[in-house]
Amino acid sequence: MVIVNRSISSKIFNGKILRLLILFFVLLGLYCWQGLSIASPGGQKFNDLDGLWNYYNYTYISGGRVVSLDEGGITTSEGQSYAMLRAVWSGDRETFDSVWAWTQKNLLRLDNLFSWKWKNTILDKNAATDAD
Repeated sequence: MVIVNRSISSKIFNGKILRLLILFFVLLGLYCWQGLSIASPGGQKFNDLDGLWNYYNYTYISGGRVVSLDEGGITTSEGQSYAMLRAVWSGDRETFDSVWAWTQKNLLRLDNLFSWKWKNTILDKNAATDAD
């Protein structure tokens, strides 16, 4: 049985020691995150997020259209919006522009919202708030 002095535990959880521990673990996490980056022969840095973006882009995006392979090849406004957001995070302007152009061409409604579901044509013209 461990006996903890209440005055010590209250100082840890209510005071500077807790804040210092949190700061320590945040800094440790940032230090470890920097360790994930590796340099390419050309000197450009790549990390796990770049690898995930490249895989996602290659696997799911075709001509600006995000294809949901697990849903019979449909495209959703949500998938389009997430692809554009991820392109911004990755600094991939070319993919962002391609996805945005496809989205405007194929999903844009007269009220400037987007139909949410498409496969060769609009399957559901309703808008979805998670994409708009």
